[in-house]
Amino acid sequence: MHFLFRLFLIFSAGLCLLSNPVLSAGPKLPVMHAQPKAWIVIDGASGYVMASSSAEKEIDPGDLVQLMTLFTALEIIGDDKEKLQAPVTISAQDSLRPLSSRRLYLVAGETTPLKMLLNGIAVVAAEDASLAVAAHLAGSVEAFVEKMNATARAIGMTNSRFVSPIAAQNQRTSAKDLAVLAVEMHRRHPEQFSWFSQKEFVFTNHTQRNRNLMLWKGDDITGMMSSADSTDLISSWHRAPIGNDGAMPRDIFAVLIGGANADLATNDMLSLLKFGRLEFETILLFKAGSTIKKVDILTGNREKLELGTFHPIWVTVRRQDIVSRGTGGFSTELEYMAPVIAPVSEGDRIGTLHVYFRDKPVADFELVAMHDVGMGSFLSRFVDSVRLRIKPSQNNEMPHIPQKLEKSHNKSALQASDE
Repeated sequence: MHFLFRLFLIFSAGLCLLSNPVLSAGPKLPVMHAQPKAWIVIDGASGYVMASSSAEKEIDPGDLVQLMTLFTALEIIGDDKEKLQAPVTISAQDSLRPLSSRRLYLVAGETTPLKMLLNGIAVVAAEDASLAVAAHLAGSVEAFVEKMNATARAIGMTNSRFVSPIAAQNQRTSAKDLAVLAVEMHRRHPEQFSWFSQKEFVFTNHTQRNRNLMLWKGDDITGMMSSADSTDLISSWHRAPIGNDGAMPRDIFAVLIGGANADLATNDMLSLLKFGRLEFETILLFKAGSTIKKVDILTGNREKLELGTFHPIWVTVRRQDIVSRGTGGFSTELEYMAPVIAPVSEGDRIGTLHVYFRDKPVADFELVAMHDVGMGSFLSRFVDSVRLRIKPSQNNEMPHIPQKLEKSHNKSALQASDE
């Protein structure tokens, strides 16, 4: 009779852990003088939420909805560079916007390159450009909105629903969803992400200033969007790597909704980015393509299956704990259902990697098969089928096997990576 048992392989990433470690007290959260309705600060690489307040509360995105509009448009375009240069014919409905709205002053009947319109959305949050892009890419604004909602669900925006590519009643999102969106924009569309750093946008000899006041608060602040009155903000901070032995690259994203006024909201946003930068650090634990563990596989044409990740594994921990303990405080635990049975295809999810720092859980990551394993010969399959019928006690079950990480993996936790 076949059996399945949960197998845990525990191995240390560096030095052994201290016995019964005690983590330092949590960081003091920044004081929000603007009294916002919701806010969140998140690490761009690990996705770790460093601090938040009412982050999953449903709120009206207002002008910030155009970040979703821009992201959806870029997802539709994909890698087709020619689409970016396609001419977009402006309709009367696109151009007739209220005088108070942010717009590029598009003229009905004229054509404008799609890339120019998208850039205008990023810098100006132009409503006329958003409507023109929506109709051009999906055939109608209504069809584009359907794609917005489908895209939001696909990237994990669980509290969002949209009815228009511009500000409108009955639209809902959350600070957390907007943070997820900002991280995905940076990850999937880095070239277009640079548009958010433009302080001005010139269109038909008319120059408009970026409304995001955060761009004037530091060269390392890279955008992203704000409401017209600058009381709703999405901002990011970037740290570039410094040489081979310097600090790792890092990106922090923060969302603040419903500040009392522009000055207070901007100062609070600066506090959030500073909090994430000074109180936490993000470490590359495994590079993309790393093989993390080899496990036995039965009935296959190979005896071992390599488990790993095709994406880099980043973890975020308190900076104070890193300073006091170093990266030797990390440990990992591999959980999977054993024995693994062939056939297995590359990319199949096999188990979960639990990451701890000083015995405290940090994050979980999927581990997948790094290669295919086909069926073995008739003889090998027969022998393995006999082994599967043996009781676990006769099969030398070892549910806890302490091991050290290979040196290359230990080293990867201390170095930066461009991946």
